[in-house]
Amino acid sequence: MKLSLVINASKVDLNNEKINKLKINLNKASIQHRWIQKDLLHINLLSIGEIEVEKMLDINSKINNIILSHGPFDLKLSNVSAYPGPRQGRLIWIGVKNSIPLRSLQEELARNLIGKNTFKDDKIFRPVLPIVRLKNFHDLTDIISPCKNADFGKIKVEQLLLFDMIMGGAFPIYKLIKTYILNIVHFSSMEK
Repeated sequence: MKLSLVINASKVDLNNEKINKLKINLNKASIQHRWIQKDLLHINLLSIGEIEVEKMLDINSKINNIILSHGPFDLKLSNVSAYPGPRQGRLIWIGVKNSIPLRSLQEELARNLIGKNTFKDDKIFRPVLPIVRLKNFHDLTDIISPCKNADFGKIKVEQLLLFDMIMGGAFPIYKLIKTYILNIVHFSSMEK
């Protein structure tokens, strides 16, 4: 299994004027693309990688222990860009503000699930919400320009999802393995 631990972002509303303009621009450009299904919208926290089925109990136990000390939090969504860059993009994404609760959760997961040498210069955690995948690389500068500085509001982070990426390529297929609920009790006690 090729596992990724992600934030559930299926409640993000992509029916707005800016995203509609992006849809029109993509269709006009005749670029082969696919919008990510609403129920699969996610912010990648950690690519765990290839894991043997026998190690799943250990992974599950570690995730459950970590989320006990993390409550729900909000994330601000703004701007649209492309990966690896607007001039040669293959993935269009909405930016996610890298907040303290997000960084804390991601760093603890990485330390415990991957190891101490996780953070190399080329592997710095940069949260994004992928919304469109393209079959090939394209110059997307003009296509994404109407959304470049758009504000998409906030989402409440309450769930993490463990996905198995069954098929890679331009349009990967994800299978949900498990849902993890962040610790609401921890969150409530922090507010007092």
